[in-house]
Amino acid sequence: MDVTSDNRSLRLPETLSRCMTTSVASAHNFELTRFSLLAVVGACKFVTSGTFSVDGHDWDIQVYPDGWKQEMAGYVSSVFLCLCGGATGVVATCTLSLLENGGGGGASVQQSLTHRFDTVGAYWGYP
Repeated sequence: MDVTSDNRSLRLPETLSRCMTTSVASAHNFELTRFSLLAVVGACKFVTSGTFSVDGHDWDIQVYPDGWKQEMAGYVSSVFLCLCGGATGVVATCTLSLLENGGGGGASVQQSLTHRFDTVGAYWGYP
């Protein structure tokens, strides 16, 4: 082996590979006016947004003003993102925000979540 002072013969060949993922971004605002009137509907009952589509997948947002389960009654609300139609196995990242009265004061609660939706009708969110 011929070793030179600049170590050229000791260099290993380099390779490179890359995994490219695609994503689509969208926003949907679901405004609940006069929320205090919804807070008396009772636990386990929800209101839903209109269905919206993102890259061929249909979604809606379900809000349970008085909690998702009976034992959660009294919580401000539970909120879920639901896959309503389209191909399954989709991974969605969403940010759910609860805004102050009137929407002008900024987010009082904001949470992000990522979930894989394997079946139509699957939902994920904050109980």
